[in-house]
Amino acid sequence: MSALQGIINVIQTEARAEEDKVPGAHARLLEATEKLRHKVETPGDALVRFRFQFEQLMCIRIIIENGVLSAICSRNGAPVTTDELARATKAEELLIHRVLRLLSAVGFLEEAGEKTYAANGVTELANTPGMTGGLKYFYDLHTNVGSKLIEQMRVGGGIHSFPEGPNERSPVQYAFDAKSYWDFISTDAERKRDFDIYMAKRNQQGIMPQWWEVYPAGAEFAKTILDPEKYPEAVTLVDVGGNRGHDIANFKKLYPELSGRFVLEDLPETIEEVKKLQAQDSDLSDIELLSYDFFTPQPVRGARAYFFGNTLHNWSDKLCQQILSNTVSAMDGEYSRILIDDFVLPASSAGMRSASLDILMLFLGGLERTEAQWVSLLGSVGLEIVKVWTVGAPGEHEAIIEIKKKD
Repeated sequence: MSALQGIINVIQTEARAEEDKVPGAHARLLEATEKLRHKVETPGDALVRFRFQFEQLMCIRIIIENGVLSAICSRNGAPVTTDELARATKAEELLIHRVLRLLSAVGFLEEAGEKTYAANGVTELANTPGMTGGLKYFYDLHTNVGSKLIEQMRVGGGIHSFPEGPNERSPVQYAFDAKSYWDFISTDAERKRDFDIYMAKRNQQGIMPQWWEVYPAGAEFAKTILDPEKYPEAVTLVDVGGNRGHDIANFKKLYPELSGRFVLEDLPETIEEVKKLQAQDSDLSDIELLSYDFFTPQPVRGARAYFFGNTLHNWSDKLCQQILSNTVSAMDGEYSRILIDDFVLPASSAGMRSASLDILMLFLGGLERTEAQWVSLLGSVGLEIVKVWTVGAPGEHEAIIEIKKKD
């Protein structure tokens, strides 16, 4: 059997498995189709694909900005001509046609005829507030960092995984002349709004599982939660750096039988935003809000769980040690757990999604870690892994790392 036929056989097998909803089949099917592309492509084909990838994101950003994306989606899947889109948005008809021609070629939308297009599932998802915010945020990040990357390598001190030397800066710091990644986000109101809504909505779009779908928190917490009559001040969950609180509010709503306090911690400006949201969102009303910088000692002591969602991958090992040490000092040695929601990269053969996210973390000065790297980091501050909880294939989705104090 040829190598090409072997890949085709795998695709057929995994396609049947996906139809049968076998766990991990979707990731394996995507992996196999990528292998098929790599096998069929000539080296020249591959280089053409690499050269022109960024044009796709540029075109998406154009139709977000000029309103063409929302205009297409307003037709609820019905075809629309470029002339009609031009009249609806006041954008140039020829520009619309050129941009949509590329986007239909890569599957972002459907070409329904000459100069006629229709939304598909990708288009509809991109038009949701969270995904639109994410596309705007990533375009802003990639274009600015990319334009300064070679300059930084040649005359700006170089690129370092952990820029901690006196003249070392992350690519984001260098490109935006920012003190930190968070300075880059918070100094532009539109960028912060896009980032916040993307982080709040991305796991609610079905792209990634919710953390409690990976870690059976309801069952695990119920086993050990303290009696609320004896311990009325007991804290069940602290969401450390939890942004606008959607995760902790949704979790509490899903498991109303869990007693105890639920605490959202973030920087003062974010907490002030959440206070305003509480008046509009009843799910947030029972969440306690606490202004907190995780580079300072954790004020909530003895909680059942301290949750870090997509947080520690933003930081170097040295800074993660500081963050975690502040939490270790607040933990009950027997009762408390830390839950980390981040990718755990396989030691080899990482997928495109997780490997790409690691490069994004490189731009920020952080790291997506392998299990061995997590073990080393956690061990350095007196912690050990209880279990790495996953769904699907290794590295397909973020994992939940359950952690306790070392015995």
